[in-house]
Amino acid sequence: MTPWMELREVAFIMFYALIGMCLLYWVYDKIKTLNYEKGYWSGRNDGWRASLQHQERIRRMRNDEVFDYEKN
Repeated sequence: MTPWMELREVAFIMFYALIGMCLLYWVYDKIKTLNYEKGYWSGRNDGWRASLQHQERIRRMRNDEVFDYEKN
């Protein structure tokens, strides 16, 4: 085998290894992004739910208060 053929084989191996590493990084990044988005939006949902529950509680509390005419 000539040195040129050995160099060519090494280059092909490195090329395919680089393609494999790029694919693995793409899969890793895709999984990371999807999980971040899922956590981000579920956190936003929990925040809105807590805010709306708080507003409803305040509204009920204000409606339940009775105005005392004797104090004024």
